[in-house]
Amino acid sequence: MSAPGGVSPAALPPNAPPSGADGRRERAPLTLRRRLVLGLVATLVIVTAVIGAVSVTLLHNVLVDRLDQQLSSASDRGREGASGPGDTGGPLSITPNATFVLKLPGQAEGTVGAVIDDDTVISAGALNSLGEVVLISPATAEELASVPQDGQAHTVTVLGIGEVRAQASEGPAGYGVVIALPLGDVNATTTTLSLMIALIGLLGMGLAAVFTSRWIRASMAPLERVEHLATSISKLPLTSGDAALDVRVEPRDADPRTEVGRMGQAFNTMLGHISRAFTAREASEAKMRQFVADASHELRTPLASIRGYSELTRRSRADLPEDTARALERIDSESVRMTALVEELLLLARLDEGVDVEHSTVDLSLIALEAVGDAHAAWPQHRWNLDIPGVAIEVTGVDAQLRRVVSNLLANANAHTPAGTNVTLTLGLEGSNAVLRVVDDGPGIDPGVLEHLFERFVRGDVSRTRGETEASSIPVTRGTGLGLSIVKSVVDAHGGTISVDSRPGETRFMVRLPLAEPQPSRG
Repeated sequence: MSAPGGVSPAALPPNAPPSGADGRRERAPLTLRRRLVLGLVATLVIVTAVIGAVSVTLLHNVLVDRLDQQLSSASDRGREGASGPGDTGGPLSITPNATFVLKLPGQAEGTVGAVIDDDTVISAGALNSLGEVVLISPATAEELASVPQDGQAHTVTVLGIGEVRAQASEGPAGYGVVIALPLGDVNATTTTLSLMIALIGLLGMGLAAVFTSRWIRASMAPLERVEHLATSISKLPLTSGDAALDVRVEPRDADPRTEVGRMGQAFNTMLGHISRAFTAREASEAKMRQFVADASHELRTPLASIRGYSELTRRSRADLPEDTARALERIDSESVRMTALVEELLLLARLDEGVDVEHSTVDLSLIALEAVGDAHAAWPQHRWNLDIPGVAIEVTGVDAQLRRVVSNLLANANAHTPAGTNVTLTLGLEGSNAVLRVVDDGPGIDPGVLEHLFERFVRGDVSRTRGETEASSIPVTRGTGLGLSIVKSVVDAHGGTISVDSRPGETRFMVRLPLAEPQPSRG
């Protein structure tokens, strides 16, 4: 099956985030550390941008106000000189021009002047660095004609000069006089300040990001230590055995005066409660195991007596009534079943207690060969197959217990499959493990039972046909439900694993056991 977008799942990297319902790959969530760093940097960006914008705006306004003051003085001088030299206050003898309004003492370099007549520029010029007036064409300065004669400064653009602050006023004989000062220096100053603020801001944000990241990493170190502790606890074998939980958060990370310390203290309190619960559970289980072991041991003697007396009655059953003989057969059958149950309970109790037994090198190939041979003789209604290598496969363990594993698996296949079922025992090697498989082509195991198959007193009778038939004259002895739990306990005690996979037509039990270490050769 292909992934959304035609990409094979095998082609995706192992740590690729899952895809959403629309086929797009979901973005991995940001960590708390990254969110804090990004939040602080974003705040710094906003603050820097606001401060920079306010600073540049204020500076620009101050510079423009200062330029407007200069413009007002230049406009007064230009208006006074517009009538030309020798002005006596009478009618003008010549038409005013830009030279009259510019070439005056006090006019600054770059000052632009124009004489307006009915919204038309009749003369315009600019003052160069030598104090000379450079005339410009009226068409170039036509924007100056649009400045209202209100005595206020306005910003306009003059071709070839750029933005200027211009002020228009009424001159002699009804002519308009426009004086303008370039905004180039003001704009250059504000642009330089903007660039400096941007560069300093970027440098500051970079330094802040590095410093903030390290500071947050140091601040979150206690959380990481608590995380590592929780991860180490998750790897402890808490589901079985002596579930000791004596790890705690270090005192430096459990200071109630800080938020992280209060979390560490709460974590320690929780671990204390869990530890006490585990201790109580272990004590209860130990009492139960001891009770089962003691009860099983005590029941062995009366059960042996019952079986002995039932055997004695066999000699005279021909003289007994049919119902009495039938009852004695049932007593004998149930005593055998109860004896097996007591023996299995006693074995499980010993395995749970971890009783030390002597381990030796065990040949699994021999055990498999003998177990299949016994199955041929005991259950001829099934077809038993054996597939083992030509070399011995040896593990370290208890011979009797490992024989119990193989015999229980074969007995389970016989008990829960119909006559004529093929059962194959396979033995092989995989790396440093011996692998034993028992496969049958029976009806399979009910999925509802499969999940709990290795628990005690769980039977697969719901879905698997039993080997015995109800039409048989021999009383049916049902299993105790402990066979597979014994198999799992023995395999676990030997450091191995067991798994089961079942579907109609194939049920596969697989046992892995570590191989025995090779013995050093004697020279």
